[in-house]
Amino acid sequence: MAFWLSITFFILILRKDLRSGVYNILLALLAPRLLLTFTAFAGVVVFLAWLGVRSEFWTSDLITPLVVWYFFGGLSLLFQAFDAKERISAFSRLYQRGA
Repeated sequence: MAFWLSITFFILILRKDLRSGVYNILLALLAPRLLLTFTAFAGVVVFLAWLGVRSEFWTSDLITPLVVWYFFGGLSLLFQAFDAKERISAFSRLYQRGA
């Protein structure tokens, strides 16, 4: 994995057109509101993991799967939750207009 990340990084450094696009993506990811959202969600996940380990309901061997879940599943669910809130409010406005 590190090999492919290194090759990708090297290609991004060499190509000027890709470099500016990656720079803009990084600026968007490091925006204060988005960074706060990522950090708060990570804090909740870490707190729940800590609570599970302290109560002996969960073992520390599960840290690696937790980190993988956070990046590949958890963040996706977090953004779907924001989208669901907007869909519910749109549905309730439509319902109120019809009633």
